[in-house]
Amino acid sequence: MDRPVAEVVRNERITPRMARITFTDPSFTDFPSVAYDHHVKLWFPPEGAAPVVPGPGPNGLDRPEGSPKRHTSIELCRTER
Repeated sequence: MDRPVAEVVRNERITPRMARITFTDPSFTDFPSVAYDHHVKLWFPPEGAAPVVPGPGPNGLDRPEGSPKRHTSIELCRTER
């Protein structure tokens, strides 16, 4: 399955820690939308690098050399005493 490589057309800062990013790609017109709970995955290559997107493998995603690492966002709260 070919994956679109979208272009960022707008980036709005909503709060200091949240942004609304608008993407576009001509293939989005063919994106199937038959339910309200569809999702997309975004892969952000390092600045200036060509995108290398993981693909399906025998045991999950096959992550070729140069593909983006998995990032997890964790919020830590510190209580001052």
